[in-house]
Amino acid sequence: MLVRVTRSLSVPLNAIRAARALWSEASRWTKLVLIATSAYGIVFSVLTILRVYALSSFAYDLGIYHQSLYTTVFNHRFFYYTVDLPSNPSGSIFGVHFSPILILLLIPYALVPSLFTLTVLQTWAIALAAVPLYLLGRRIVSSERIAFVFSIAYLLHPATQGVNWYDFHPEAFLPLAFASGLYFLERREWKAFLLCMGFALSTIELTAFLVAMVATGSLVASSWSVKQTRRTVDWVEVRALFLVLGVSAAWLLLGRAVELGLNPQNPYYAGPAGYWSVLGAPGVLDVPLQFVASPGRAFAALSFDAPVKLWYIVVLFGPVLFLPFRSPRALWFCIPWMAASLLSNNPPFYSIGDQYPAFVLPFIFYGAMMGIARPWRIPARIRSLVRVTFTRAMSPPGRSPLALSLVATTIAFLVVVSPFGPLGVGVYHVAGFPSIGYHERAVDSLYTLIPRSASVLTQNNLFPLVSDRENSFLIPIGTLNPPGIPFNSTMGAIMSTVDYILSDYQTSASEAAVIYNWTSRLGGFTVIGAGDGAVLLQRGSPALMSFTPFVRSYEDSVVLLRNGSRVADPTAQGGTASLHLRNATSDFWYGPYIQLSPGAYQVSYRLRVDNPAAGPILQLPVIEYPLGLVGTIVGSPSTGTRTGFELRLLAGRSLKITNFQLNQTDMSVPGQYFWLTQSFVVNILGSYEFPGLAGVGSTGLWFDGLRIEQSVAFGSAQVPISWVVLDYPSR
Repeated sequence: MLVRVTRSLSVPLNAIRAARALWSEASRWTKLVLIATSAYGIVFSVLTILRVYALSSFAYDLGIYHQSLYTTVFNHRFFYYTVDLPSNPSGSIFGVHFSPILILLLIPYALVPSLFTLTVLQTWAIALAAVPLYLLGRRIVSSERIAFVFSIAYLLHPATQGVNWYDFHPEAFLPLAFASGLYFLERREWKAFLLCMGFALSTIELTAFLVAMVATGSLVASSWSVKQTRRTVDWVEVRALFLVLGVSAAWLLLGRAVELGLNPQNPYYAGPAGYWSVLGAPGVLDVPLQFVASPGRAFAALSFDAPVKLWYIVVLFGPVLFLPFRSPRALWFCIPWMAASLLSNNPPFYSIGDQYPAFVLPFIFYGAMMGIARPWRIPARIRSLVRVTFTRAMSPPGRSPLALSLVATTIAFLVVVSPFGPLGVGVYHVAGFPSIGYHERAVDSLYTLIPRSASVLTQNNLFPLVSDRENSFLIPIGTLNPPGIPFNSTMGAIMSTVDYILSDYQTSASEAAVIYNWTSRLGGFTVIGAGDGAVLLQRGSPALMSFTPFVRSYEDSVVLLRNGSRVADPTAQGGTASLHLRNATSDFWYGPYIQLSPGAYQVSYRLRVDNPAAGPILQLPVIEYPLGLVGTIVGSPSTGTRTGFELRLLAGRSLKITNFQLNQTDMSVPGQYFWLTQSFVVNILGSYEFPGLAGVGSTGLWFDGLRIEQSVAFGSAQVPISWVVLDYPSR
């Protein structure tokens, strides 16, 4: 027995000794790459986990993939999910994308069935791509230092972080697959190369185009090399590349057949999505033909959103100094996706904040390496003028200035365009470091009340929290509705079947408004939990189980002073307060303007009156500015439509719902701050203002902020609705 235990322990001990030996033999730059990769993996694993708790992940696509894996493991349904049921009646995610890698992911997911299994696996797959990129750079550039720079540039690239930051997608595994494949291609290790190409193909069916371009580009490069060097043809290489080309073609046909079998209406191919409507291509497979057949429409498609597309190119290639443009082979690899994205009128295809840059990231860095390694041909006259600089920057012994420029440029783009940079809000779906506070904890207390077996309807950013069940549904905003199945039909069918509804007005007012509109019209649901503007509704009439009130305090600095100024006051809460102009009776302040979810509230004002006088001193109304829900139907009734919603102010509909008048009798001691409270009810979605009007300045009137607190939550409200019908963008 002791011998068996000793032998079983010897295996991991030997592995540890081998790892230590490899670490001690590794160069400084290799160690730094491994440290940077590990640091990235740890940091982004934590951040993507926090992002879920911060209510910043979405049904599209973390919730979709999590639900499909969960139902496969626990409900024995083949990657079933509910979000796209109208356009994908089979419910299988393989009816939208052919992604066999999901089958492999079932193993770790079954061991740890959690949302975070997906986000952590994705993060480490993205991080580990830095290692083959380092090995590839070391081989191409013959410099460990510059190879290290490329690895760091990859980890810091805004597109890398954008792919990682936006939920979970199988495309995130492509940098690792292609970087490894290109490394083995350069080493002529064909078995490993074939395995990497198979890995890439398993992510999504569209990768077949990229794999085919790698094979054809490598065949052309090999043929050119044979012609230039007069070396013999490497038939092993030729057979391997033709095999890859044939497998990629067969894989595309297989993937298409599976998708057609499960879902003949696939929007990527059948046309209802309208992703290439300006070009006139019904689906992605029609893009090349339409590009050749209609040059005018091709130009119009390229011109559509031209500034945004130009910025997309700059952010992709700028961090590597546009070096890939010196490598025709790398650009060839990029053609399929760059053409599909730049000819599209679907903004996510040409956005840094989505998963799609993963299609070209490994090729961009491969091209940058090839661009540095390629001889620089500069005319003699120009070379004579810049001989010293040229020699120092481009000579093989060291390219330090170029490496420093690469790092500096990458960091500059990172600072500006990363998810945590100043422009992140305009680039990414959700930017900034995840914040978990009062509101997020309040919502957490609600979804834990939903029984494991119960069906639930919720909004986009809350769906991941309840995606661990087969009967969780999403408000069908943005869902493709086939001909004859309008939004109201889909929404009505869901509302008639679910037991619970979870809605959060604070994080998605338009989706919550849809819920309030439908519960107001249909009835039958009662609030059983409320949390800081979010509500959990249950069918029937149960008792309230949880209540975390909406509570906000607003300093006097957030209002717009009409007749007054902010002055130092040691007795004020923040050391300053607003003082009304002396010897004037006029409006004191306007605002703040706050969108409140339905319920009963109290607003408390912190005021001070130095010289109270008889009669009204200040009017404190609560003014309601009603909001209307505008539904926009995009598409064609003959091919399919998508429906979106937004809340808009209804012009000329403001209403004073309370109008308290402050008098001398409402205060206790002159010259001291006191709290004055009034109640009001919100049963119409709107923006609410809490101004101070008709203030008597001669009384020495001070304002030191206000506080709003909810006392009761409602599950419905009046929401006027109107509709707008638009076609997809066209020429």
